[in-house]
Amino acid sequence: MYMIHLRAVICNNIWKNRFCTINLLVHDSCTTETLCTMLVDRHAEQLILHPAMTAFAEHSGMTMRRVLEPPVDYEIGSRQVDDFVQIKAGSITETLCVEIKGEVRKAGVEQLLGAMLPRQQWLLVAKYIPAPLKEFLRHQGCNYLEASGNCYINTGQLVIFINDQEVKQVRQSNTGKIWKSAGLQYLFVVLQDPAMLQRPYRVIAKAAGISAGNIADLRKELQASDYITHEGIFSARDKLIERWVEMYALTLKPKVFKGRFRFASKQFENNWRGLTTDGMYWGGEPGADIYTFNLLPQEFTLYTSFTGNELVSKLRIVPDEDGPITVLDKFWHDWEGDRHNRGAAPPLIVYADLRNSLDSRNWEIANRIKNSYLHE
Repeated sequence: MYMIHLRAVICNNIWKNRFCTINLLVHDSCTTETLCTMLVDRHAEQLILHPAMTAFAEHSGMTMRRVLEPPVDYEIGSRQVDDFVQIKAGSITETLCVEIKGEVRKAGVEQLLGAMLPRQQWLLVAKYIPAPLKEFLRHQGCNYLEASGNCYINTGQLVIFINDQEVKQVRQSNTGKIWKSAGLQYLFVVLQDPAMLQRPYRVIAKAAGISAGNIADLRKELQASDYITHEGIFSARDKLIERWVEMYALTLKPKVFKGRFRFASKQFENNWRGLTTDGMYWGGEPGADIYTFNLLPQEFTLYTSFTGNELVSKLRIVPDEDGPITVLDKFWHDWEGDRHNRGAAPPLIVYADLRNSLDSRNWEIANRIKNSYLHE
């Protein structure tokens, strides 16, 4: 162990350009690169936490300040805590463990909730939380605070709910082509079937539904990010799958959306398997049922190249903005080696639909599909 002394300047709207001295006790195994990364991450977290605390105080009339540690009766164990805050409202004082995120996405909320236990002792602080997720977090008893000051905090002694502050959606930037639509279509094919990394570019492009001229740049970007080796072998496939699931919901899925429908009658809904024909690929809950035989669909997701009129006659459905059937364009083309059950979308698509669902019953099924069909 050794001590280092840093002379730092804090440059943000709260502390302006103030100098401070930082003393750090560092383990011998900690490299300079690791230390610099930790400091940068820590600074980024504080740029989220401090404005949120300020907005909370302004809109609630209460005080919130950082503290060094939680009360002695808090059982945190070995879990990583980003910070601790103390809320004071009259004679009531509550101290909370803090988890800081740039933004909260559906795909990662299950893991997040699993780490924040017991819920009343934790506060999720983020720049932005989508409205459906805020409602979901409240139902799960998860405290949260947005940078705008919107919050839900229920500690047992203290209940605070602010939901009327305007918030601008903040998205983390994703540079390069790989996280654009064409890149996500390319990733879908090679993640679903890693052997495709060794196939000619024209074969990959046809399967992904993109121009062959994109493939070389996309492959180079994967190599530069250390996702694949120069030999075309995945070095971090699982990590890339989870990132793809997030970005698919944000970028590609909205672009292939065709409309919402409902079955013409309950009889047709109960017979959805029998009505399925070639050219229809069920994702989400019905796709999961095809793979596992263990999920009764309530929300239906369908990928197809059929037009709305063709679907009305073939599947016995009718347009309905509030209907349970979401129809999306089938953006990929079948390829040799693409293994999926008849009538179902490829497992990666089904997994992504389930992981991005707010229905917790789908998450366990999603993990089963991943372990069975997307394992290394």
